[in-house]
Amino acid sequence: MYLIFETKEQAEEANSIISSNMNCNRVGVNAKTGVEQPERQNTVSWAVPQQDKNNKWFFEKPENTYMQNVFNYDIVMNVELVKIEDV
Repeated sequence: MYLIFETKEQAEEANSIISSNMNCNRVGVNAKTGVEQPERQNTVSWAVPQQDKNNKWFFEKPENTYMQNVFNYDIVMNVELVKIEDV
């Protein structure tokens, strides 16, 4: 499922709230051991909003636990991306 927004700004704001709810701004971790590795890539965002063929903005919906304080969205099952040749 995807969250879909009318504007890029709405999608970016929602992504920021969700990322904060998830505590995404954290130190990198070794995937095998779970040990913190500050020199590894940090996780700073839940998603990167993308534009669909209808000029709306979307990203994958997280679990409901992380949706507090997120507003102005619809939920859809599928989206059609803009292809480079369509631009």
